[in-house]
Amino acid sequence: TLPCRQAQAQAGLTFWAGYAQSADSGSAKLDTQGVQAGAQLGLPLIPIALRAEALHWGTSFDTNHLSLMGTGVIQIRLPLLQLYGLAGWGKFAETDSTTLTGWHAGAGLRLGQGRFGLFGEVRRVDPIARTVTTLGLTF
Repeated sequence: TLPCRQAQAQAGLTFWAGYAQSADSGSAKLDTQGVQAGAQLGLPLIPIALRAEALHWGTSFDTNHLSLMGTGVIQIRLPLLQLYGLAGWGKFAETDSTTLTGWHAGAGLRLGQGRFGLFGEVRRVDPIARTVTTLGLTF
């Protein structure tokens, strides 16, 4: 029954936040460092979750540097480890006054138990041609 308990603990609403870094500038003219945060709703009996997430580039906290995304997550749930793939659609900040819509896709790894854990993920953001790496916490 341990796998069932673990799956139930990873289901429901969780929140997460992390530090995002882009190794390439792509077409975006914004900083390559930022903060990413979101909420994830995991389903208890199937390894699928839905996310609403935001990514803010730079230190100038205004909506011109904000990207908003809707994401689907497919998970492999193990007792202390979760592997996942993600893909979605969003509105991405490109410059101080321009946003582009498009897809993003990637993969991640989460270590932890229940809602609390550490994660790392990499995703490609197509409309701004950036590969974004995020490290953070789930709670």
